[in-house]
Amino acid sequence: MSMIYSVQYLRKNDFNYDIYASTAAGLGMMFTILATISGSVWAKFNWGSFWNWDPRETSIFILLLIYAAYFSLRSALNNEELRAKLSAVYSIAVFAAVPFLVFVLPRLSSGLHPGSGDEATMGPVLSSSSEMMNLGKQIIFSLSFAAYTLLYFWIFNISMRVKKINYLINSKKD
Repeated sequence: MSMIYSVQYLRKNDFNYDIYASTAAGLGMMFTILATISGSVWAKFNWGSFWNWDPRETSIFILLLIYAAYFSLRSALNNEELRAKLSAVYSIAVFAAVPFLVFVLPRLSSGLHPGSGDEATMGPVLSSSSEMMNLGKQIIFSLSFAAYTLLYFWIFNISMRVKKINYLINSKKD
């Protein structure tokens, strides 16, 4: 979402798209942190330790570093136009890493997660094998996916409105 809004910002030079892009990136980082924490707790009970440097865990760690760099860049620049342009370019550039981090890196080497390099399957979600996800698991996965998507857009809408109000208040002070 941040990449899409970043492209729109560069095309139309409308500051609202920068607000949308930064809001989407903030929510992406929040959801990534929550996934890392909940995954670590799950890993402790399933594999005996909170962190194993599994390829998927390494991917999410790299993703957290990418988000941290994005927000470091944004906080380092005071000029709003320059911050928006550089953030948009960065967001577009790092989006190229997403397919590698999600689909390639976890399958290059063996790991604890399903679908890693030492398994013949693509993992429970992408596998066409019926025993990977039975109907109950498919329903739970689909409902969870829908609920988290709705939660994301609800928080996005609220955050975006707050940022717009703050932007308007700060621009009237100047």
